[in-house]
Amino acid sequence: MQKWQFLHPTPYAGPISKDVYHDLFEHLGLSEDIVQNYFRARADRCHKGDAIAFDSSTISSYSRHIKETRQGFNKAGDGLDTVKLITLFDLATHQPIAFAREPGNLADVSGIENALKKLSFLNISKAKIVTDKGYYSQNNIGQMLRKHIKFLTAVSIDLTWVNRYLQENKSGLETASSLCPWDFNIHGITVPVNVEFTYQRQRNRGNAAKGDSVSETRRLYLHLYLNRQRVGEDEKRLATDLMTLKNDIEMGLWDDLSETAQRKADKYLKISRLGRGGKLKVTINEDAYAQARRDYGYFALVSNKAGDCFEALRNYRLREKIEEAFKDTKNRLDGMRTRVWDGDTLKGRMFCQFVGLGYQCFLHMKIKELKEKLQSNLADRSLAQKEREQRAELLKWLDKQSMQSLIDWFDCIELTNLKSEGVSDTQRSGDTKRGRLFFRLLGVPGFEEKTQSQLTAIIV
Repeated sequence: MQKWQFLHPTPYAGPISKDVYHDLFEHLGLSEDIVQNYFRARADRCHKGDAIAFDSSTISSYSRHIKETRQGFNKAGDGLDTVKLITLFDLATHQPIAFAREPGNLADVSGIENALKKLSFLNISKAKIVTDKGYYSQNNIGQMLRKHIKFLTAVSIDLTWVNRYLQENKSGLETASSLCPWDFNIHGITVPVNVEFTYQRQRNRGNAAKGDSVSETRRLYLHLYLNRQRVGEDEKRLATDLMTLKNDIEMGLWDDLSETAQRKADKYLKISRLGRGGKLKVTINEDAYAQARRDYGYFALVSNKAGDCFEALRNYRLREKIEEAFKDTKNRLDGMRTRVWDGDTLKGRMFCQFVGLGYQCFLHMKIKELKEKLQSNLADRSLAQKEREQRAELLKWLDKQSMQSLIDWFDCIELTNLKSEGVSDTQRSGDTKRGRLFFRLLGVPGFEEKTQSQLTAIIV
């Protein structure tokens, strides 16, 4: 951190040593009002829709002094105790709103419920929660229904009750009226369904005792889809896997196959030997092959809130687009480990990471807006020819850059101050017209008065 400060102008004049940022983490971890006021401000500015993307990540820790670290599901698979980090994003603005931390052994739905209770003062507790496939189990769906959480989640078509309704309604996905109005590869329909859920009582009530099994039937809205483009891709992938397996087995490489490959071979291939000591004969099991291809291209979403199937698909795809931001918390923002030794400091560190994530998502949004503006400039005849060419070149360059490569590009620029007797000079490396055009169109305040190095520090 101190070395980084030598190359980047920052508002903090002193060196940011380990002690400095440890004190910062500890102060923020003990200042709940700062954290919650920040969440409230983000909710007021960033929450524009009625749907919230939800992500739950586990963070491994060696510490025995962080009370939230527990043995539970560990996504890293390293066997360590974990803390569960829950992040909420607004789908309309692609901006993070708030986060909460929970013990690592807490059930998925309990994490959602507890996080929403903590964040209820942000007026987002009634929003629809959009999750990935990690929450589609019948137990999770049943718990969200009982706790009155509005949700939209991807669900596997291999679930018995989902597949039954899919087979019954496939014909509805073959009609022109089921075409998606904004993606012509997709057909979609919504099927209201009544699903029975069974759970065990957690407490005594009336004639029902704790531990008794209780069955309830609830109304859900199953959104079924057919992606015709995906059909060919899935069939090609299966054919490639099976023919590769077939060739490997015929060459006598069965013992070299993984357990997963051997199970696939048992399911899809018929293996026999021509006579005693003869050549292996491997053929494809036509029934299993046809069964696998039967549901290719189909997928499903499920919700407890009535709505249009294509609006549900749009919300889910928006969640997928901000999936990278979820990953950034662990990768670019160094969230794979806790790296601190007590709970208060951990909370402060997580808050600093969350602030960084907000800046990063905002920069993503501004660059997306800049690209759209540059695209419209290409047809703007009021601009001079040279200006249009410069903007076209900038757009072409931006389209080739990832966020990390863009930051690295500007981070390599160095500002050197040279001083001697009564003379001073500033040398700047890597300054280009394209770079200055980028900053100007990005709308950096006070652009003309800032040096390239100061602008780079803003971005980085």
